[in-house]
Amino acid sequence: LELIKDLQRDLGMSVILITHDLGVIAETCDEVVVMYGGRIVERAEVHELFANPRHAYTRGLLDSIPRLDSKPKTKLKAIPGNVPGIADFKPGCRFAERSGKEHTLDHLNTRPPFIEVSANHWVENCPICVA
Repeated sequence: LELIKDLQRDLGMSVILITHDLGVIAETCDEVVVMYGGRIVERAEVHELFANPRHAYTRGLLDSIPRLDSKPKTKLKAIPGNVPGIADFKPGCRFAERSGKEHTLDHLNTRPPFIEVSANHWVENCPICVA
């Protein structure tokens, strides 16, 4: 990662990292795009996203990070369920089954709009997952 950061600085280039390691994202990225089921569900500057996650999937990811102030051997939080297969993707909210919240048929069948909720902070606006 240091080599990538050095090359980025020396060559003035952009870098796209694809990772599930939120620590790497926090330390190396300026902006983050969170994807679920092949769709962007949230996009923001790193500090904004970590401080103010809006989508339920983003909140679930951040809640799964081990904390230094946790009791030793505390079980890590996990998002229940599994990512659906491509053949099972819904046209609407793809996180509905794992959100733990009731979605209507309209939420499952109509794709939520991607809206700007604050300056440079965008979210797929499922009214259940962003509530």
